[in-house]
Amino acid sequence: MIQDNTQLLKQYLIKYSKQIGILETEIPELYFNVQEFTTRLHESIDRRGIEIQQDTFDIDYFAGLFGYCGRRHGRYIFVNLDRYNDDNDLHHSDLRRLLVHELVHYRFPNLKHGTEFYCTIELIFSQGKKYPKVHIPCPNVPMI
Repeated sequence: MIQDNTQLLKQYLIKYSKQIGILETEIPELYFNVQEFTTRLHESIDRRGIEIQQDTFDIDYFAGLFGYCGRRHGRYIFVNLDRYNDDNDLHHSDLRRLLVHELVHYRFPNLKHGTEFYCTIELIFSQGKKYPKVHIPCPNVPMI
């Protein structure tokens, strides 16, 4: 089931990125496993020689999240599929909504959680609203 979700989410990443105006060259990397995500994040930070606190980006912190978006140390979205196991009564639409939620953070960095934020998600997710293409500034160092 997790493999099915990863393939679907990769397809949805492209679909929704295009819909909300993210340039093809600026589509974020998508991670599903907390270990892989935190390893890549630390590698990216180390390559750039950035000093961070020892407990910053701790694996336990990310393991507790459903999703996370970042542009500060690369272009990435983390969808924690470990939080979506067979015991949870969640559907593909829940994962798609989470992905759109993180993409809204990525595309509209000044839009914080609140009425406008959630209305934007609804317009994209349910009504298919499209946004113009824009350059999304962030470091040129990819996490890969």
